[in-house]
Amino acid sequence: MKIALIDSGIGGLTLLKRLRTQYPKTDYLYFADTYAHPYGSLDKSYLKERLFSIAELLYERRADMIILACNTASTIALHDLKARFDIPILGVLPKCDEPKGTLIACTPLTARSKMVVEYKDRGATIYSNPCLATLIERYISNLDRLSHYLTEELSHYSVERVVLGCTHYVYLREMVQKITGASVLDGFDDILETLKCHSPNNGGGTLDFIFTGKKESARYLDVLERAQI
Repeated sequence: MKIALIDSGIGGLTLLKRLRTQYPKTDYLYFADTYAHPYGSLDKSYLKERLFSIAELLYERRADMIILACNTASTIALHDLKARFDIPILGVLPKCDEPKGTLIACTPLTARSKMVVEYKDRGATIYSNPCLATLIERYISNLDRLSHYLTEELSHYSVERVVLGCTHYVYLREMVQKITGASVLDGFDDILETLKCHSPNNGGGTLDFIFTGKKESARYLDVLERAQI
């Protein structure tokens, strides 16, 4: 089985790490749309059409399943992509079972999505940051450099839970937990649970990359190997 993942950069590697740990014999194709990074600041219509084109390419590459390993992409295009293709399309979403007492940390485009706006109306607090995903890309080799910045951004929130509504933010899980004192959720469990129904653990265990910008396979493999998820 070949599973294709889409993200604008290294964020989706956090999910890929979990998938390869649980399903090591599955074949994976990781599409890094680095030319369009960051997704969270793009025009909604432009991003949706771009995702349609990427999904079409991955479908032609014989992907058996496509996963939007990006909350922004999922909140914008998951429903329409499911309707367009005859293979399973999954997406990471900033699900929130108990909005009151929950902080949803996400990109500006995710913050404006119908899903997150409804959570806000039900009592969730929204933290939207236009540059954090890019900062994580820049400082991935030494994320401690973001500690002071993130403390200033998050220390004034008093919440019980933090939903990481961007897969890039999963790299900062321990830092967010330390700063807020809250439990931290990443939204990956639903993906892993759904995969149980598709018997994915059959294949050669291969991993290939596609980049729309600079080819960075070696860097991505290094990040994937070192990621503590």
